[in-house]
Amino acid sequence: MGYLLHIVLALAALGAAEEGFTTAVEAPYGVLALALVPHVLAWGARWLVLHGRFRAAEVAYRALSSSAILLHVVATLAFGWPSTVERWLGVAPTLLGWPHPSALLALAPFFVYALLASDAKARLSDTRADEIARTRSFHARLLASSFAPFAVFVVATWAIGLDRNVRANVEHVAVWGGAFALALLLVTVAILPWLLRATLDTSPLPAGRTRVLLETFATAIRFRCSALVQWNTGLQMANAAVVGIGRGRVVLFSDLLLAQLPERELLAVFAHEIGHVVKHHVIVFAAWSTTFFVAVDLVLVQLALSNEWIEFAVLVAGLGLWYLGFGLLSRRTELEADLYSVGVTRDVEAMVAALERVGSPHTRALGSWRHFSTEKRVEFLRRATSEPEVAARLQRRMKRLARIGLALGCLSLCVEAWNLGRSYAEDRAVAELALGRYERAAEIAAGVEGLDEELAALLRRSATITPAQRTPEALVASGERAIAAADLRAGLEYLALARLRGAEGLEDVIEELDERLRTASR
Repeated sequence: MGYLLHIVLALAALGAAEEGFTTAVEAPYGVLALALVPHVLAWGARWLVLHGRFRAAEVAYRALSSSAILLHVVATLAFGWPSTVERWLGVAPTLLGWPHPSALLALAPFFVYALLASDAKARLSDTRADEIARTRSFHARLLASSFAPFAVFVVATWAIGLDRNVRANVEHVAVWGGAFALALLLVTVAILPWLLRATLDTSPLPAGRTRVLLETFATAIRFRCSALVQWNTGLQMANAAVVGIGRGRVVLFSDLLLAQLPERELLAVFAHEIGHVVKHHVIVFAAWSTTFFVAVDLVLVQLALSNEWIEFAVLVAGLGLWYLGFGLLSRRTELEADLYSVGVTRDVEAMVAALERVGSPHTRALGSWRHFSTEKRVEFLRRATSEPEVAARLQRRMKRLARIGLALGCLSLCVEAWNLGRSYAEDRAVAELALGRYERAAEIAAGVEGLDEELAALLRRSATITPAQRTPEALVASGERAIAAADLRAGLEYLALARLRGAEGLEDVIEELDERLRTASR
């Protein structure tokens, strides 16, 4: 939905802070002061317009549109908001480790700034209190709908992780971790229609001629969904979408779209949305995304980068390439869905009229990340109608991209499964160490050939520890005594076992000990 990309960027900022890409400053009052920026930008844009400086006003307006995510990055990385959350709650707002609900509070600045920015933009465009309130409500619901799947993921993961046995196996056994992530993803996709209907203002499409027309058309082309839904935006947005998979999917029509389009054009838009389903565009996107991210992961593993900043730069570059590739593919899937609509309705003029009516004359030539401009889409449909080879060429290209994507996606999943599975026994031994079941860990590792040297050292150390000494506190104390006695190797192993058992704040000490031992061995 509308805020999804910004939420992803907000999560990336939180992840960067967790990895240490932040200042040592903690300034909660600075985070609060940043809340003034959206309305200051709106005031500046209005002042510039009144003084005839229209280009500068446009820059200020664009800054206002991007202000929520930019301010959140400043609050997170420069003003130490995650550290403030940790100080208040006593729990670090983790995302890269095991997610904790405190991460939701860590994202609070983004939501506050986003709501303030939408309020400032509403006040720029209208002075009527009821219209401002309607716009504010629409954006609040849109923001909630984009955030809901992530909130479900965090809360569900945290709740499941309360079981120590489950958490240890998901954290340390790569196969179980992958299966757990896949299961959560499938559950989220399955409940997505319900989440959207719960967060957006929706109602069943009113009974009448229009509903009968759409249902009859869907039956005729054997398209099934669980509901046709009216999305009440306060006449803020003209849009339609299919949400969900299988028979549980729902089709949303915004109130403005229903008000703008006559039945013939609405049917063309409905057919366009069905085209996305028939052409399996979601599956194609998923296949290509899976391929891309597995490839990025393999590159990072092969490079074995020791510098965190370089690794972060590679990751950011990878995400940037994915963003560009996603946009390129998305724009062409829209053309393919347009062609499908024209093919099943046999009414190119209806599709063209719908595009022209929904698109503003002022933005007709403007495209976006996911869509070609109205001008280009209309031009393409005209050419495809008069020159059938134009349509055939796009369809061949899209079919080829779909087949290649699905093949690469399946191959990527197989490679990832193989990578996860080859360390299964060692991972299980680590999980048993994390649970304090040292004898069981030794039994599992006994059958592993070529056991990892670091794991073998931990297993040898664990064999010397009595059950009473297996608590995190006792292991930390043993490590500190070993370090005081200048036995750095023993100290490192005790602390590593303590970290596995859940002791916190040991990463820097362990890293320092490891570096000292490596230096001494050269």
